[in-house]
Amino acid sequence: MNYQLFEIDGAELRPIKKSDKLIKGLFFNNLDEMCRPLSYHINEMVHEGVDELTLNLAEREIGSDFFYCRKFDVVGEKSEWGCGRECKHYAPRNGKSGACKHIGYTYDNTGRMFLLKLK
Repeated sequence: MNYQLFEIDGAELRPIKKSDKLIKGLFFNNLDEMCRPLSYHINEMVHEGVDELTLNLAEREIGSDFFYCRKFDVVGEKSEWGCGRECKHYAPRNGKSGACKHIGYTYDNTGRMFLLKLK
């Protein structure tokens, strides 16, 4: 699918080149709390018959009190619902103990807005 990504800068739309590293970033849309790659948003737009979508750039949170479990596609609080031996899907990265291989990063909205247009 052909698309064009624009950064919204006030009333101006600045085109983003497909070679720009932003293209590989993760984005939030206004309807979902999960950030996802452009390919996901493009597929959803095609499925829903939408030509334009406003997105917000995501950035990894450092020192967050939360974690993302890739196995269950949920966000949990580190102090409340930790990943560990109590989870039957716990799988240590090193094969013995420690952090689970299913733990992922959490992301926050940067406030940078983009317009994704399908051609």
